[in-house]
Amino acid sequence: MRLNLPLPKVEALMRSAALLFFLGILTAQQLPQLPGLAYLFALPALALLAWRFPKSLFLFWFACGFCYLLWRADLILAHSLPQNLENVSVKVTGKINNVPVREAHAWRFLFDIESIGSAGKITPFELKTKLSWTTAPDLILHAGQRWEFYVKLKPPRSELNFGVFDHSALLFQQGIRATGRVQDKFTSRLIAEPSDWELHFQRERLAQQIIQALPQHPEASSILVALVLGVQQFIKPPQWDTIRNTGINHLIAISGTHITAITVLMFFVSRYVWAILGLSFLVPSQYIASICSVLATWTYVILAGSAVPSLRTALMISAVMLALFSKRGIRSTNIMAIALWAVLLFDPLAVMAVGFWLSFLAVGLLMYSAQAQFFHAAQNPYHRKIALFLLPQIAITVGLFPLLWIWFGTISLASFPANLLAIPVVSLLITPLSLIGTFLMQLSPSLGAGLLTLAAYLWEILWAVLQFLAQQPYSLLQLSPPPLWAAIASIVGLSLWLSPLLRLPFIGFLGGIWLLPLFLITPARPAHGEAWFTLLDVGQGLSLVVQTAQHNLVYDTGMNLFGVDMGKRVVLPFLKAQGIRALDSLIISHGDNDHSGGAASILAAMPVRQVLSGQPERFLSPVTDWCAAGQIWRWDGVEFQILHPAPTDRYQKTNNYSCVLKISTAGGEVLFTGDIEKLTEQTLISQARDLAATVLIVPHHGSRTSSSPEFIAAVHPQWALLATGYLNRFGLPKADIVERYHRQQVTTLDTAQVGAMRWQLTTRGISKIITARQKLKRYWHKD
Repeated sequence: MRLNLPLPKVEALMRSAALLFFLGILTAQQLPQLPGLAYLFALPALALLAWRFPKSLFLFWFACGFCYLLWRADLILAHSLPQNLENVSVKVTGKINNVPVREAHAWRFLFDIESIGSAGKITPFELKTKLSWTTAPDLILHAGQRWEFYVKLKPPRSELNFGVFDHSALLFQQGIRATGRVQDKFTSRLIAEPSDWELHFQRERLAQQIIQALPQHPEASSILVALVLGVQQFIKPPQWDTIRNTGINHLIAISGTHITAITVLMFFVSRYVWAILGLSFLVPSQYIASICSVLATWTYVILAGSAVPSLRTALMISAVMLALFSKRGIRSTNIMAIALWAVLLFDPLAVMAVGFWLSFLAVGLLMYSAQAQFFHAAQNPYHRKIALFLLPQIAITVGLFPLLWIWFGTISLASFPANLLAIPVVSLLITPLSLIGTFLMQLSPSLGAGLLTLAAYLWEILWAVLQFLAQQPYSLLQLSPPPLWAAIASIVGLSLWLSPLLRLPFIGFLGGIWLLPLFLITPARPAHGEAWFTLLDVGQGLSLVVQTAQHNLVYDTGMNLFGVDMGKRVVLPFLKAQGIRALDSLIISHGDNDHSGGAASILAAMPVRQVLSGQPERFLSPVTDWCAAGQIWRWDGVEFQILHPAPTDRYQKTNNYSCVLKISTAGGEVLFTGDIEKLTEQTLISQARDLAATVLIVPHHGSRTSSSPEFIAAVHPQWALLATGYLNRFGLPKADIVERYHRQQVTTLDTAQVGAMRWQLTTRGISKIITARQKLKRYWHKD
């Protein structure tokens, strides 16, 4: 292989290598489990092969990316929670490593464990964890504090569902290897206050300064904190709803537009000051301006938490400034390649974050669309200025449709007008004013507060417009996540629409044809006489979704406890992924939180024609009716029958009011039991109810209060499905209860072990039960 390659050839190789390195990382990211370290020995052989046969160089760079991801992932997994420390109280010391968040019932924060105390001795132990602490409201936590706690830890294993965001992937990407709770029954001890040099403590201090400077503008202050410091914890859920519905998420983060605006401002200010001082004869002013702007850029990025989009922008800006020093141009594609190399080498797991994709795709769209015919052909200078202003907005809004469709199942139709207004206002006015105001607060609090107040007023004016756009009937288009082929087709269509080939009239029409799947694809539905079931993984709780040809039913909604709303986190995303926009029936078995907690979110998000509950008086919805034995209805050839409770039943334990629902098709039956206990089981048997079912949802999550041998024999199921949380505090399901099912030749599955479950009852019988952990397994999921 020759080494004396011309510079254009070197640049082309660098771009190709970056792309292949990225594809190698992306391929390795799909593995269900990591191979052994033996793969590293293949690299020297591939390097030798590439040296001998230059055409095989592409394979070498792909393998480098593949192996680099596996190596970095191995390093993270090596710092996992030992099994003997799972779900036991243990004393730890360490440091709070982010800005703590105070919620209604608890503090939440990242905690870097430094040592573990055991049997009277301290053992050094490094582990990054995410903790919650339910404690007295007057206790204030700060970033950088060192504490001694007793904690109960679990591996970072979250719920796993079809079509729902995998929270364990986010924890893995952030290097968090355990989650847990501080144990209040033991004494906690503050070891040391944070140092003034602690970065996160300074970020917290600045955030509090901004909030305290704007007591009359609480909502605006939370946005300014996010713009200046990248701290988004103070933004309330209703604000996020408006932000998402108008498609301005990218502006609330430390976006590339903000950073670029700050860089340009610092460049011209420093160059002007250097020239005024008359020092240009020593060092050219553009060199000083480049150095100052790069320093300002990286200071801003580091202070804001060094997120991937901001790192990408800072790296690109540094490359441009390097070009000024070298007095030669750098192609935009080379800048993209340098940024891609730097981000992936720093953190190959960045490919797991939607921000990585949005960031690079947005820049690529701007570069790609800049060649559009209608922009270059504009003869009138005013038309060119309008095109210069509108084209980037159109490219970003339209070009990001496929990615938003794939990741979120939504497309904001209000995003174009919202971004058209918000981008210049936020990037050119609100963000600079907020940054300068925050800086001046350290020198002149009154002057700094004045600039922050001006920024807050500007935001509130903009916010009124955004709320108006978000409230329009069709501001947000809900789409079901597409199959792979449809996603690829939409990407091709948008590429044609934004292509320089638009000078050929038929290209735009052809692009429209490729985009049709975006609007025509709908999820499959059961045939007449069939029913499809999904037992969702909602942790320690219960939620099931039933679909017939034309109807949809949800039985229970999971919990809403300590800020974790399973209705919003799991049930609603699953319904939207299935294209379900309304429910024919919502059945809340009884009033316990782990069954009813998520109902309010569902009722607020979509129309529900009927709400039934065994304890309607404990359920807040005014439209709730009794779930009473004897109720029978048929949907699309499928029979639904309520077996319990009777309107006259009275029980001491609320679990026995659980609504028992039997769903029957020609191919089998499914029995939903809620939390009924042995008393209700015996009542059902004594009333000679037809309890036989192919699938039984195990009563009360496998507790010893339920699943009597007589009841199991009366139902005689093939499958017994349990809904429990991993390492839940109740110790469910009980091993002897599971064994009781096994003794009667019943196969059991538990959501804590397999995630969500899906099965179908057809005229031919029950289908194979598909589990989420079987279909969605990735190497970071704990077995």
